[in-house]
Amino acid sequence: MLRLLIACALLGTGLISAPTVRADEPPGARLAPLLALARAQNPRLAAARLASDAALARTQQADSLADPTFKLEFEGLDRRNGPLPATAGERTYFLEQHIPLGPKLRLRREVAEGEQQAASAAQAGVNDDLVSRIKSLQAERFLAHESLRLRGELAALLRQIHAVAIQAYEQGRGGQDAVLATELRFDRNETAMLRLGGLRRQQDARLNSLLDRLPGSPLADPAELAGMPEADRLSPATLLATASRLNAEAGRLRALENSAVARRRLADAEWLPDIAFGVGVVERGGAVSAYEATVSINLPLRWGLRQARQRETASALAAREAERRAVEREIAGEITETLAAIASERRVEALLEGASLPRARAMSRNALSAYRQGLGGLAPAVEAELKRVDLEIELLAVRVEQRRLLARIERLIGEDL
Repeated sequence: MLRLLIACALLGTGLISAPTVRADEPPGARLAPLLALARAQNPRLAAARLASDAALARTQQADSLADPTFKLEFEGLDRRNGPLPATAGERTYFLEQHIPLGPKLRLRREVAEGEQQAASAAQAGVNDDLVSRIKSLQAERFLAHESLRLRGELAALLRQIHAVAIQAYEQGRGGQDAVLATELRFDRNETAMLRLGGLRRQQDARLNSLLDRLPGSPLADPAELAGMPEADRLSPATLLATASRLNAEAGRLRALENSAVARRRLADAEWLPDIAFGVGVVERGGAVSAYEATVSINLPLRWGLRQARQRETASALAAREAERRAVEREIAGEITETLAAIASERRVEALLEGASLPRARAMSRNALSAYRQGLGGLAPAVEAELKRVDLEIELLAVRVEQRRLLARIERLIGEDL
């Protein structure tokens, strides 16, 4: 939250600015410029920032006294001819100030401060959610981009194999089934590429909306996949401790709970009377003839009203406490669940990268080499290459899923890893 407030302050003063992107250099290649652009332009984050500013302004006036009351009294009005008085007699100019007794002003400020802290935490929560969504979306864009590249390479190879199969068929060295099988594999690969292209357009539209840009605005292809932290940085105890301090939703609920405590005490303080002081000047015959002073105290006799107020604030405080405990439990459970998913994905990645994919690559090379040398069939070569591409894409998907899960944890703990 502190990092977000500092960044927003610097953006407001102009000491730092979001990176500008020229028309011939659309955003999208790197993650960091995307995040800076989103923080500067996302309308939801801007609305949360303004709500926090409004809450801060309310805090600055929460313990102010009410405006004084001015009263002008006329006495001894003398009516002679006509409906209007001929002389005013005495005029009294009276000024009265109402002052709450006890800790009421301090408690009102504590209520406003709690609400302002909750608004700041809500702003941090919007920022954390925005960053998490962009990180996940950028990883998904990388997966779609690399899958299209691999599918394109496969399509080029299938064209070559198809040409060889047709030549062999025309020369009587191969059957028509080999040609049809190659064409079928090519059509299936083309279908996958069309779906990936549609997925890329959907992803770009979502990213542009997060950047407050038109849906069809150009975006650069993602150039890299963000790295993963070392395993020791994903310690459950460390992450849970960080989340207890920095999670935005838990912080918002703690602030509202503090505000509810102050409201509860304020309801108790309403049994204390308030006092009003007044001073007046009496004018008679165009000159000041006397002064007046008054002291008044309201009587808190409506016990039912105040008791209902106490029950209301006590129930509201208990509700805030229960909600905060529930959210903290949910955060702990979600962190533990996500860490288990990351550990599983890492095991899958190790298996794919260390065993399955090297075997598939070797089988593809051997099958293609045997086919080109006339020592093997076309179908095994095509199947081996399809298996290799599928495993390459599966490995990419596993790595992207880890980044998506990491973004989820970073949102939960309120901190980058």
